[in-house]
Amino acid sequence: MTSSTGLLSVVVPVLNEAPNIAPLCAEIGDLGGCDFEVIFVDDGSSDGTWDAIRDANGRDPRFRGVRLRTNSGKSAAYAAGFNAARGDIVATLDGDLQDDPGDLGRLVEQVHRGTDLVVGWKKTGKSTPVKFALSKIGNLMLRFVTPLRLHDMNCPVRAMRREVAGALDLRADHHRYIPLLAHARGFSVSELPVANRPRQHGQSKYGGSKYVKSATALLGMGLYLRFGERPMLLFGGLGIAGLLIGVTICATVTTCWAFFGSNIDDDIPTLILGAVFILTGMQFLGLGLLGEMIVRRLRLSEGTGAAEVTEEL
Repeated sequence: MTSSTGLLSVVVPVLNEAPNIAPLCAEIGDLGGCDFEVIFVDDGSSDGTWDAIRDANGRDPRFRGVRLRTNSGKSAAYAAGFNAARGDIVATLDGDLQDDPGDLGRLVEQVHRGTDLVVGWKKTGKSTPVKFALSKIGNLMLRFVTPLRLHDMNCPVRAMRREVAGALDLRADHHRYIPLLAHARGFSVSELPVANRPRQHGQSKYGGSKYVKSATALLGMGLYLRFGERPMLLFGGLGIAGLLIGVTICATVTTCWAFFGSNIDDDIPTLILGAVFILTGMQFLGLGLLGEMIVRRLRLSEGTGAAEVTEEL
């Protein structure tokens, strides 16, 4: 990730958005007032998206392109775009024209004022009532399970310092929680209202499975942020609990047999249960130790999470 002072890099992941490339370039080009580049990340499109990006680059070299070999997902697309960005400030938009590039100016201004990451808040919705309601419910759930208080965690309209983009560990569906990742790394996060326009061309990439993926990604993110750097905190706690339960069961059965004359044959299943708890606790402790060793190894190297890039303009 190289730097260019005063340059704004706008990363736009696209998948089968060929009709939207030229209109989006026109909207961004009309902004003026700043030195910018746009990095379209073609996430394995099967239509003419890459050709449209190539045409845009031929007309104006500020519109660049990164092409992924396969459809690797939005997190990988963001990571590839962030790696290619040259600006001191990195912004993101979706490529479906539902986001207004005109909103970026206010977000960038907030970054200049000292905020590390500014996220959009789609306060009013132009999407379907069901989609908008589910999004609202999801964000309310997020506010209960995360320390960060935002109205629209997954809004694709963002502006951030390049240090933030470089520090994000994007994998799986973690792009949905970029503000949470940044906040966990100690960066300041705020939000501003942005527009939410209806889609003009192409088909939505969001289906019913999106919300299932969001829920599982949230669970994984919560565990990752809480225990990712400290696996012994999770597995060690489970291991100690298992050992205590197992030892208590076995000690109780042994005491009853030794001092109260209970029939040991009747208590064999209970002893087996206690032994299972003890063995399980030892296994959890072993997993925690192994996790700590892996984390320490990984700290020696920096993983980018980027997909394989086949072409770059």
